Amino acid sequence: QLRNACHYMVDTIRRQLARMQEDDRVRRELVTNISHDLRTPLASMQGYIETLIIKDNELDRPARHQYLEIARKWWGSEEAADQTHYRGKATAARNIQNRTYLRDSLGLCDFVYPITYSFSRFGPVGDPDLEGKIFTAITGQPASDLDDYAERIFNMQRLIRVREGHQVPEDDYPPDFNFTEKFELSIHGTTMTMPGPGARPVDATGRVLDRDRFAEMLGEYYDLRGWNRSTGLPKPETLRKLGMDDMMAAVATMNESTGAIREEEGRQR
Repeated sequence: QLRNACHYMVDTIRRQLARMQEDDRVRRELVTNISHDLRTPLASMQGYIETLIIKDNELDRPARHQYLEIARKWWGSEEAADQTHYRGKATAARNIQNRTYLRDSLGLCDFVYPITYSFSRFGPVGDPDLEGKIFTAITGQPASDLDDYAERIFNMQRLIRVREGHQVPEDDYPPDFNFTEKFELSIHGTTMTMPGPGARPVDATGRVLDRDRFAEMLGEYYDLRGWNRSTGLPKPETLRKLGMDDMMAAVATMNESTGAIREEEGRQR
């Protein structure tokens, strides 16, 4: 009886392991297949990485071309898709943030927009101007105004956050462990694979975020936003361009407060 019980237990464990492996395979394929439904850059990146894992780190040329075309149209450049360097990431961050705020303001579904590629067939990528066309069709207003709308929304939120205690640039940095703890294995226990040059997979194991390069990238991002590099707040010309002249006094007050805080921190050192 003991022997039979042991055999039964071993068989049960084997079946459970097989089921877990099958569930993991199905889950990874599901993430790959529905990442286009989530339509966010992070979901697209995750879907790409999952595809690399499933296909043993190999993608055919059409798939790589599609990924790079999405990067060009939505993120600003092919460089934004390459996770081995910092070029193009500031522009991508601004584009992604603006599109996200516009999507929410237009009442579009998070799980559908942006439509980066076809759900029904491989090959064609989506139209990055689709949201603008919908906006014009409904309101009669030119879609070219949407860029300014997004900038106004984002700058207003920036001012609110700084007013409520957001520290610049300290709180614009990711948690410190990103600069010290190296990439190890992925959540699947496999090599940490990321898209590299030409959308080809590269091994990112052992890498960390470079603090100096991140600081340079953050400065580039501030410039793209029209923000002061020292205070992280909109410059007067940025506010005037966006029709936010009524916020100049508030920004001046924030700049004074930020300067006073930095002077006090300098004395304490």
